[in-house]
Amino acid sequence: MTIPVSSVPDVTAYLVAAIQNQITINEPLATEATIGVYTGDEPTRDRPNDIIKTGHVIMPLEVTTFIGSGGPLWLNEDYELEITVSNWDGDGSMQPPTGVARAWQLMGYVTTAIRTDPSLGGLVDMAYPSHIEGGQAVWTENPVGRQVDLVLTVKVSNLN
Repeated sequence: MTIPVSSVPDVTAYLVAAIQNQITINEPLATEATIGVYTGDEPTRDRPNDIIKTGHVIMPLEVTTFIGSGGPLWLNEDYELEITVSNWDGDGSMQPPTGVARAWQLMGYVTTAIRTDPSLGGLVDMAYPSHIEGGQAVWTENPVGRQVDLVLTVKVSNLN
């Protein structure tokens, strides 16, 4: 018997690669030291000023078709995946409009990666940017500087 597996790990890996590709296209001199793209938390304490990370998943499970065994096609895998974009000014000299503009520029790379292929390489039936929250510059104390965060919710639908 084949055990149904969630698409979440493959979707997350695909999005990291697709976002990195958009960065390469738009900022060919960027490196992981200047723009970090991560799954979950940053892997190091030496973080770049620009970070994009995939992370939190919300997946309610809903029966779509009753099949006695509960096998494939029994559950419709609809979930939300959050992607956070952060821009931080290490010396505090950045004016809020500059950080806000940079955060939105980075978010453009993320949304373009999704909009370019809404099936995410054929991994899901459909994925699309649903909504974005945040965008205001806030002062951070440890470390000292200004930070702008945007959180994108990506809706994903896949018949599993």
